[in-house]
Amino acid sequence: MLLAVAVLTWMIFWMRYQGRFMKRDLEHRVQTAVASGAGLAIFGLAFFAVFREGIETALFLSASAFANDAAATLIGGAFGLALAIMAGYAIYVLALRLNLRLFFDVTSLLLLVFAAGLFAHAVHEFQEIGWLSIYTKQAWNTANVMPNSSVIGSILRALIGYNDAPSILEVVGYLIYWGVILVAIRWWTQRLGTRLVSGQAQA
Repeated sequence: MLLAVAVLTWMIFWMRYQGRFMKRDLEHRVQTAVASGAGLAIFGLAFFAVFREGIETALFLSASAFANDAAATLIGGAFGLALAIMAGYAIYVLALRLNLRLFFDVTSLLLLVFAAGLFAHAVHEFQEIGWLSIYTKQAWNTANVMPNSSVIGSILRALIGYNDAPSILEVVGYLIYWGVILVAIRWWTQRLGTRLVSGQAQA
């Protein structure tokens, strides 16, 4: 779970950068490859991009399987695949008009929610084995309203790390992750803005 959180967090920062520069860079590289007749290079770019995403998907599903049963993971994976197909088709149709920066901003927010949930659940697992024996008291209990085993509870547990009876440390860990990443993203965005202004000034 922590490995998945690390990969997701890295992806968030990567997309913050690529959202500003990817479209221009890709268009330039594709035009250069087409002009030089390097069709194999374009094939390699697409192949390794899909290959990397496939590995990341397998990693995220494995982490989700620890937090949910096999049926929930299978249903969530199938639902996510269906959404990915629709998103891919929409991107293909609207590629020329797609605002990559806005697209990556929305995707980053979704990854942030998912990563925070995984981080909180990792804290829960460490408490289960006794490695984090502090703040183990329940923060609240909503098992009577929406238990983890319910349909909605299972979906929220897989998507945002919902727990019907989280410990205080889980909640604190969830909030700390959000706070640290949001501050880091703000710093990273300001740094990118400064770099972009400097690059334009030099040009």
